[in-house]
Amino acid sequence: MALSMKPGKPLAFGHVKDTPFIGLPGNPVSTFVGAHVFVLPLLKRLAGESASSSSLRLVGRAQFSVTTQIRQEYVRVKATWQEGQWCLSAYPNQNSGVLSSAVWGNAMAIIPPATQVVEGSEVSFVFYTTPNPDSN
Repeated sequence: MALSMKPGKPLAFGHVKDTPFIGLPGNPVSTFVGAHVFVLPLLKRLAGESASSSSLRLVGRAQFSVTTQIRQEYVRVKATWQEGQWCLSAYPNQNSGVLSSAVWGNAMAIIPPATQVVEGSEVSFVFYTTPNPDSN
């Protein structure tokens, strides 16, 4: 099975005897995204929790532009609450080797394949840190 996501390739999944195994990619942000998209839900499931409890999708207004090709993209963003809605600012360098994009942000915008996002578009996103309402 091939993954169609950016960042986050390559990823391995299987079992070693009866133990689940996930191999994450080498680039720091690819590892970060893969851990949030695949590993955390698996760990929650193994612990008896709902795997979806940490992946509540919200909708915000993009303050950036991006066009995706054939892969779903996870854009590191800073989500802030402004005038009654979530506003999403993207880190300028979305390269998978730039870990500062994940440190700077607090959420990931989830952009489907073959999608053009322009400033003001509504996009889905998930927090990977607890939102701080005072960080606007």
